[in-house]
Amino acid sequence: MKRLILAAVAMLIAAPVLASAIGTEHDGGPEKPGWVSLGGGLLEEPIWYHRFTKNLDAYMSRRADVPILVWVDWKLPPYLNSKYARFQVTDELIIPSVQKDYDVVFDCKPPQTNVSIRVFAVVRIVNNNKKWWRGSDIGQAWKIDLHDGKISPFPVNGIACLNEGWGV
Repeated sequence: MKRLILAAVAMLIAAPVLASAIGTEHDGGPEKPGWVSLGGGLLEEPIWYHRFTKNLDAYMSRRADVPILVWVDWKLPPYLNSKYARFQVTDELIIPSVQKDYDVVFDCKPPQTNVSIRVFAVVRIVNNNKKWWRGSDIGQAWKIDLHDGKISPFPVNGIACLNEGWGV
């Protein structure tokens, strides 16, 4: 038993640690070494989000589960004479395994109107004939606080996420 515990502790110590980007600044497109950008967008001025994955082929083909990294950025005033906006990472979330029929969707509405948060969720995207995904289509959800750009878990009950591909 002691050997098993010691082996487990040794594996944890030897495991690579992903350095946090919280507090770092970037201009132009954000980059995270070892991750591929899936794009992002504006939640509400000055809060932006970005998505990354480790395995773009698996993500695009939907043939395997993939990790997704979510960054939340705060837009900062640009440097003098700079043509690029400047951003500071306020929080990040690694979703270790998004199943092959699911994706991270940012156009989600909480069950009650709330002007101080935005909600995003892992949503089953197989059924593309719905305008809104609800109920059992929602796997997990998080909120982003618009006052400080922090991510925290959010209950899935009552959430509705817009299917951007609906009707296309």
